Amino acid sequence: MPPPTAAINDVWQLRFEGQLEGQNVLNVFHFGSLSGDTDVLTNLVAVAIACFIEQLLPGVSDKYTLNRVVARQVAPTLGPDFVTTPTGGTGGVTGVDSEPSFVSGLVSIRTNRGGRSGRGRVFLAGIPESSTTQSLLNDPGDFWTALQAWVACMLEHFTEHDPVGTNAWAFGVMSRKIGGSKPPFTSGGFAPVISMNGVRALATTRSRKVGHGG
Repeated sequence: MPPPTAAINDVWQLRFEGQLEGQNVLNVFHFGSLSGDTDVLTNLVAVAIACFIEQLLPGVSDKYTLNRVVARQVAPTLGPDFVTTPTGGTGGVTGVDSEPSFVSGLVSIRTNRGGRSGRGRVFLAGIPESSTTQSLLNDPGDFWTALQAWVACMLEHFTEHDPVGTNAWAFGVMSRKIGGSKPPFTSGGFAPVISMNGVRALATTRSRKVGHGG
């Protein structure tokens, strides 16, 4: 089967499915195609997984495991799921207990769209207890260092550059207010990232409490 392709302004969703304390932990990311792509699995999915595994997981508790990544086109049409099961190095590296599954490291996202519809947040689980003091991430600290490395990797590979390269993608935010409440979204609901910043204050993700979903 030939690899999936993308046209300019197509939007793809990557769902990172992990596990912590027996609880499913989901992160859903959106990417817009800047130039079209001849092989989405290689140029988008594999690169996004590498950023996560190589940059973030070294600072994550070994109680967390990344199980699989599900990719699909979500705008302007809805495509089939493409499942990637990473092999080797898919667990957190820091060998200490984790904060509870609902305690998250927060990354704030700004895009080229003003207002609330142009902002987003990422909540990352698996914070080692040794990386926190009271309600803050330690700086320096294993998780904070890894969080900064992940942000840098995402900005390096998934932001707009001039000139736009081949098979280029932008990470960003899909506004359901503009793009629609569920896939397929309209492509105009997507806005590309212009900055990402880690937040030292610990965040909570109530849906990640044991027994409450992901």
